Amino acid sequence: MWLGLWNALRIDWQTNAQYAFAMSVPAMAVCFCFLRWNTRPARASLTPAEHLAVCAVLVGMIALYLPLRLVEEANGEWRMLFWIWELVCAGISLGWLALAGGWRWAGHFAFPILFTATAVPWPRFVEDRVIQALAHGATVMTITCLNGTGIPAVHVGNLIYLDNFTAIGVSEACSGMRTFQTSLMLAFVAGELWMLPWKKRALMLFLGGMLSFVFNSARVFFLSLIAARVDRNAFEKWHDTLGWTELVLCISSVMLAAWCLRNRRPSARAKLRPDASSTAQTAMSGRSLPAWLMFLTLAALILGEVATAYWYRNSDTRAVLARYWTVHTPEHPTDGIRNFKMHEIPEWTRALLRTNDGMAFSWSQGDGLAWYATFLEWPAGRTSAATAAAHHPDVCLPANGFEYIGDKPNIALTVRGIPMLFHHYLFGPALQPMHVFYSLSEPGGSPDVDFQSDLTIQGRFRAVMAGRRNAGRAVFELLLNGAENDDGAIEALRRTLDKLVTPLPAGDRHENVSR
Repeated sequence: MWLGLWNALRIDWQTNAQYAFAMSVPAMAVCFCFLRWNTRPARASLTPAEHLAVCAVLVGMIALYLPLRLVEEANGEWRMLFWIWELVCAGISLGWLALAGGWRWAGHFAFPILFTATAVPWPRFVEDRVIQALAHGATVMTITCLNGTGIPAVHVGNLIYLDNFTAIGVSEACSGMRTFQTSLMLAFVAGELWMLPWKKRALMLFLGGMLSFVFNSARVFFLSLIAARVDRNAFEKWHDTLGWTELVLCISSVMLAAWCLRNRRPSARAKLRPDASSTAQTAMSGRSLPAWLMFLTLAALILGEVATAYWYRNSDTRAVLARYWTVHTPEHPTDGIRNFKMHEIPEWTRALLRTNDGMAFSWSQGDGLAWYATFLEWPAGRTSAATAAAHHPDVCLPANGFEYIGDKPNIALTVRGIPMLFHHYLFGPALQPMHVFYSLSEPGGSPDVDFQSDLTIQGRFRAVMAGRRNAGRAVFELLLNGAENDDGAIEALRRTLDKLVTPLPAGDRHENVSR
């Protein structure tokens, strides 16, 4: 079950640079188990009532494996599901330890088992808020330091404007989130290596978070200084170098702090090492592991994989037969469209988004409305869902100077027979807000079921019931300026979608899905 969880998380580890460190967490957890094995306490027995209660809990957790696998196969980017899976695996492991050696064994090995949670991506509503807080803090610190060194600079949102008309965006990639999470993970590692008491381990977590913020703020400051004193090309040249320097210095500082806090008396591990003869005398004092529970666990694993393969057996066929849609640009100045312009998506942005299929364009209309649209596609595959869902307007737009105001109710539309769901955001200024309509979806649905990946619980379970997995993803985002109110913005969206969204002919569906 652990291997299944880590294999599912591997997609996020590979596609999201913030969690690249997590590739090492399983191996470190196993090493910590071996280290604690040498200092394990003597085995003890549970009472009959405790033994029965632990077995009952284990049966319930083992039974969750089948629904977890079925739901995960269709929702490879659903992080709350991974947290449930993590808790199930940890609970089963601790239950087995309690059956094997009593409550002291479960408590003794609890740290390496729970340490694996550092590899599970944070829920998005938590991660997005932390990213915004870190980015804003780094922006404020940079502005303060730049003004203190005599370089005039102001910020709008998370965008830094320098006196040479250069704008530096403290985006998701520059927020310091990767360093922040890596520092927290290393704080746990250092505390375990030096067997620090719990108070010092808590202090290490605080120091790790503070050090990551300080080093990332220093990185943003030096990049802004380079952009102000040299030029934008020099900024881009030093961006990655300073990023890796920041990470190395932060890791070194965290480990140095733990070394300074270490216990200088005889090793805590040596003091905890049990006497060999005592361990031998009590080796058989615990109950033997129930054979029926072992077979039940094995059966759950086999049943989960077989049932998942059977349920999604026609998934790829459905994808090829799907009704497919795409976006066409209004290249001809018709229907009041003016000032149409295509925009190039920078290579570093494509690398961050991990897609080569996409376009961005803008235009204005005679009624005073101004539009900017982005359409991105990811082909079918295990990584498409996680990669497409990794970026949201409420994370990316503030990095470009837009003030996030809040959300509006979702908008469900049917465009040329295609069901579409848009998340509706408002960005400042408050007197004349910009409306942002964001759709994350499959660019098609099966012939008999209109499926929309709307990231709600109902939408996710509809994907399971429809037996759809590994489908491609599309992000369609439209920014609107000039609307008088929400109703006017929604009506303008409806009219615009009729011009942009186009179903593909049946002969083109297979080609586009394969691409």
